[in-house]
Amino acid sequence: MAVQSGSAPSATQILPHPVNETLYPCASSRPTLLFSPRYVRVLYLHLHRSRNLGLRRDRFSNDWRPNSWRIRASQTCSSIRRAALATPDLWTSVKIGPSVQQTYGKDELAEERAKNWTSFTGALSVINRSSGAGFEFPARAFVSFAASCLQDYSSIACVQDLLRRVTTLRFEPYSQGTVRFSSPGPVHEPPRAKDVLAPISASEWRSVADVLCTNAPLLEFLDIAVPRSLWSYVTEDTDCERRIPDDILAGEAGQLRTCRLDGFLVGRAPAFSCLTSFDYRPSPDTISRTDITRIMDQMPVLQTLGLCGRFPMDDRELASLPASRHQCLSRVALAIPNYVSDVASGPHVNDNVSCLVDFFREVCSRSDLHFIADFRQGRDIYFLGQTAPFPSHVSADIKPPRRIVATHDVSILQDDFVILLASHVRVLDGLLTTSTGGAIDCSFLVQVTIGDMYWPEFARLSVSAPQLKGICISLLLCSTAGTDVTDVESMFTATEARACPSLNCPALETFTVSCTSRSDRWGRGSCYMEMLQSADRGPTPFRCACRNGGIFSLTEVHALIINSIRLSVPLRQLRLMGVHATIDIDPVAAFLLITSIADDVLVSKDVAQEVLDVERLQKQQHEENAQFWAPSHSFDTLRTSAFTV
Repeated sequence: MAVQSGSAPSATQILPHPVNETLYPCASSRPTLLFSPRYVRVLYLHLHRSRNLGLRRDRFSNDWRPNSWRIRASQTCSSIRRAALATPDLWTSVKIGPSVQQTYGKDELAEERAKNWTSFTGALSVINRSSGAGFEFPARAFVSFAASCLQDYSSIACVQDLLRRVTTLRFEPYSQGTVRFSSPGPVHEPPRAKDVLAPISASEWRSVADVLCTNAPLLEFLDIAVPRSLWSYVTEDTDCERRIPDDILAGEAGQLRTCRLDGFLVGRAPAFSCLTSFDYRPSPDTISRTDITRIMDQMPVLQTLGLCGRFPMDDRELASLPASRHQCLSRVALAIPNYVSDVASGPHVNDNVSCLVDFFREVCSRSDLHFIADFRQGRDIYFLGQTAPFPSHVSADIKPPRRIVATHDVSILQDDFVILLASHVRVLDGLLTTSTGGAIDCSFLVQVTIGDMYWPEFARLSVSAPQLKGICISLLLCSTAGTDVTDVESMFTATEARACPSLNCPALETFTVSCTSRSDRWGRGSCYMEMLQSADRGPTPFRCACRNGGIFSLTEVHALIINSIRLSVPLRQLRLMGVHATIDIDPVAAFLLITSIADDVLVSKDVAQEVLDVERLQKQQHEENAQFWAPSHSFDTLRTSAFTV
């Protein structure tokens, strides 16, 4: 993309229209902008970060449109180029490629591919010039392109040059797929064909994989994934055995410590010998104990392992495996994304998670080995059902839980070493019942985080939790999907006055009621779910926290606690989080009521950390720009250290 001397276009011809409107009075009489380098640097950063420049940006796009503007503007003149090269923030992150969530009309995908590839090579050109000027920018790169982009030596050289420079590389090779859309309704229209990103074929992948067989001395993080989107269920992926070449990264480990593979098979790769974290989702998605043993053998210093797929177990296979023990592995995350759809297909689901937990305990030396078994539905799996029964068949592998989470998003049982993570349950009883039909043992329970839709049911249970220290209630979101509002009781109106409350928690210290950070996400001051309530259904006790913007009644909170929990001594702390105001007929009397049951009362606009942790779990799995759902990410959110009593 180098521009010949004397032929550089003026900056007013290159920069986007909203910026030109501002700068034109100063620049109209000059062929180039003669502002100070400091001013140009500020302008570049504004182009890089602003979302309000009037530039077109698609909702699901991974590439900000200003990326191409700052590359093109860097070609205008030497002063602007110097300012660009003196602004490392512009070039430390390169994101190029069409969106996995979009559909494209005929030939649009090819045009988008060519346009983004031009921007990509332009960014590399700037980085190359920066090296000549004495600047070094170890970059982060997210690159999405088809095999057809690598048909000439210069393109291959660009990718290999990028490999030698970056510390983080997210790599998403794709093929062009086609889906057909039919218009619903009485008016018949012919089906429309749209181009989409599809998983790259094995034959195309071989040509792309050869490019990755070059040295990457600075690379610390490698992520290679096939496109997975809401269109993936209608695209064909019959030729799906894509293998990572044995000589990837020239067979040298270098600085590589973290790797994620989604949709690829790994054999023996010397470049992975120094990995400390590895997430793996093959295609086909079957992972045997032989595969697991091979992974651990070639990664002797591996500390965190995430596996996503199906886990068939064969006792004959186990007998043939060599007797070896891994010395470093301390965290294992197992994700079963097909659990929800498998349960819908038939009642008998054998995921073999229990057998796999026993297998890891046998082949790993560390006594503090932690597990996460994630049964949530995969974000790329097309299934209309909302939830499935909690996997209570695995709960037999954990000791009496120390932590229970039952919110509108997830369900969790956790002891000191094992965490069971699943989708939300329809009724709380499904979470608190063992596979044999008995109630789980709550005698070692230390912490409970529960959604208000489950609280009335929880308050009616005769639960004795002598070690329970903290309860956090998250208030229902207007963005909760798949819930009939007529089936949801208000936490405050459904808790009846009782002479002897059913919850026995003599060690309880902290009671928290918190709104969520996503309340009133539409910004309309109204609750989306209440809008779904039609008049012909009659009155409902449903009451959403979004409706009044997080305004609490202290009197109602006091009644909620004394009617639900037996308090032998006052609470150490009562926390009302995500609250914008309190409202009571007699504020003084309400405050005296609250202080009679709690030594310390905290009212804050900040959302409780327990609620933020649950929201973070959802973002990790469903965030639009996330390319790969890595099972081990849950360890970063869920505390796995031993609970103190």
